[in-house]
Amino acid sequence: MRHANGAEGVHDMSLRLKIWLILGLVMFGLSGGAILVHHRTVEADAQTRMHQQALDLRAALMATRRVYHKQFIASGLPLNDQTLGFLPAHAMSRIAEDFPNWTHSGVRFNNVSDRPRNPMNQADANELAAMAWFREHPQAEEYTHTRVAKDGENFFHFAAPIWTEPYCLKCHDSPETAPSTIRQRYEAGYGYQAGDLRGVMSIYIPADSMLDLAFRNWQREVFGLLLLLLVLFGAIGMLLNHLMTRRLMLLAKASQQIAEGEYSTRVTVQSRDEIGLLAHSFNDMAAAVEQREKALHDSQQSYQILAEYSWNWDYWLGADGRYRYVSPACEAICGHAPAEFIADPGLFESLLHPIDQTLWREHQLQSLEQPGQHPHSMIAMRIRRPDGSYHWIEHACQPVFDEAGVYLGRRGINMDIAERKRVEELEHYSAFQAGIAEMSTSVLHNIGNAITAVTQDAETIDHAGGELVRVAALLASNGVRCQAELDTKTQKLEDLARRQCAIQLEAASAIERLSEQTLRSRARSLGESVRHIAGIVRIQQTAARPNGQTSSFSLKQAIRSVLEMQGDSFNKRGIEVSVEVDPRVDLLTLPHNRLLQALVNAVRNAIESIDGRAEQETFRASLSLRAEPVGQDRVRLEVADNGAGIEPGARENLFRFGFSTKQRGSGFGLHSVAMFVQEIGGKVTLESDGPGQGARLVLELPVRSSEHKNSGDAQ
Repeated sequence: MRHANGAEGVHDMSLRLKIWLILGLVMFGLSGGAILVHHRTVEADAQTRMHQQALDLRAALMATRRVYHKQFIASGLPLNDQTLGFLPAHAMSRIAEDFPNWTHSGVRFNNVSDRPRNPMNQADANELAAMAWFREHPQAEEYTHTRVAKDGENFFHFAAPIWTEPYCLKCHDSPETAPSTIRQRYEAGYGYQAGDLRGVMSIYIPADSMLDLAFRNWQREVFGLLLLLLVLFGAIGMLLNHLMTRRLMLLAKASQQIAEGEYSTRVTVQSRDEIGLLAHSFNDMAAAVEQREKALHDSQQSYQILAEYSWNWDYWLGADGRYRYVSPACEAICGHAPAEFIADPGLFESLLHPIDQTLWREHQLQSLEQPGQHPHSMIAMRIRRPDGSYHWIEHACQPVFDEAGVYLGRRGINMDIAERKRVEELEHYSAFQAGIAEMSTSVLHNIGNAITAVTQDAETIDHAGGELVRVAALLASNGVRCQAELDTKTQKLEDLARRQCAIQLEAASAIERLSEQTLRSRARSLGESVRHIAGIVRIQQTAARPNGQTSSFSLKQAIRSVLEMQGDSFNKRGIEVSVEVDPRVDLLTLPHNRLLQALVNAVRNAIESIDGRAEQETFRASLSLRAEPVGQDRVRLEVADNGAGIEPGARENLFRFGFSTKQRGSGFGLHSVAMFVQEIGGKVTLESDGPGQGARLVLELPVRSSEHKNSGDAQ
């Protein structure tokens, strides 16, 4: 976390501060490195000087020793107690002891040995280590140690080997060969051979004082260097600020202005260096951005006008399944705002009609499996509005790709086709009615032909009846005449009986002929004609029955269609019409056309009832259609008018075929309504408070037909 915060702090620094910081770090690093190198150089130089000082001192001492030693030998002076001190080996310790009286440098030197004759020449630990090192390295000429502690001080220790030379053996070979003065005075220092390490010349040079002097000089040089670097740092920083930072700040300010929308911002090109080239490129970029921004603004304005002011519901569904855009028209079509769909991508499917959701899921699955395929064909669906009613829409969509071919989602459109659906229903019903009319014309023609035959048979029977009347009159006249003759006895009984038999035979023959040849044959022909007419009527009833196919539809829309079928009937009569449908029962799944026919019969029956009362009195006519739920899955549909009303005694026969309370009624309308309601498992009643009080036709229907329920359960 600390590292992240530190990195964020560095990123938040201004360029000017970064330049000063980097410049300071660079100069600090360079000066620090230079000071460190100079420090080591000073230290090494001090050691070199101490080493050279030791070499010079050794050279002087060794030269003095050798010269005086050879001079003593060449002088021929006897070696006694008075001349022994002239030997360099004996005089060196005395010189070393007296040397500090002549200098305050702290330098010390002496010839020392691990087997000295003079205890003052006994080698210390550092000198013994040097002698051991020379014995291991006989070719070495010197031994140095940078810092050694001696008497509480630090010294630079230098040692040079003293090898036994042939002339040294006169005193160091054996006591027998040594001069008497040496032999009498010293007991040690014998047994050497030429080439043996006799001892070392040891020189101690004070290191602290030498280094202190060198470091004081170093500090003065460092102070001067730092002062020079500080001046250089300020000069370079101000130069960079003038040549780079200030101009870059102007570019940054111009960039900020462009970011805030001031696309006309430009910077002044002050030079032709790299920053000047950057400023020139910035101006070119700003001009291009201004031009593209203008083109983008024009394009966005054009698209906004097309999308925001469209009657269609446009949308863009992203590749992740979430809406990127939904046009305002969706609220006018489905009653839900665009923000609701953007917040909940699954809202659209949840609003679809349950039957249409399967179609939508298949469409979605195809879109997911084949996002790059051609646009799908249009599909019609129903969507639920906030009031519970369903609205017809037509959907189409197509995939969207960028220039690189990357799938970006789908662009779709939902069009309002409720009016088109209503018109289609009216057209279907009108076509159905036209077909019925055409079929009725043909059927009535056939019935007319059959009735012609019935008419002929009836005329023949009527003629035969006249003949029977004539025979009956003849028999009656003959009976009267015979009775008169019997009373007067003008004729003989034999002749009278013979004539009566002839008349009776003739009457019997006429009656038999009329019966067999006319009455019975014509009666059979009349029966066939009547049966033929009944068959034609059955065919007409079967063919004229509206389509019984079950479908889901809006009850409110169906009532609206029925009312529009009446044309100007309501306006001409001044009938006030009201419709009230509870949204909970707006969606029905029943035989659509048959329900339309039933409502048409109910509405026409109400109009005729209003016409009947209008013939008797003047009143304000009204017609209401209301639907409300009954229980969980039933609907109560009431068609009420304030027309002529119904006599109490006529209620029992209201739904019987052929019965009508109107003078020109067919008695078929209410009967067909009752038949339809009973077939789908409903109930029908017709209520009235009496003549002049209007009537209420109440249909209690299932929300879904039993056939549809069974198929739904099976699924």
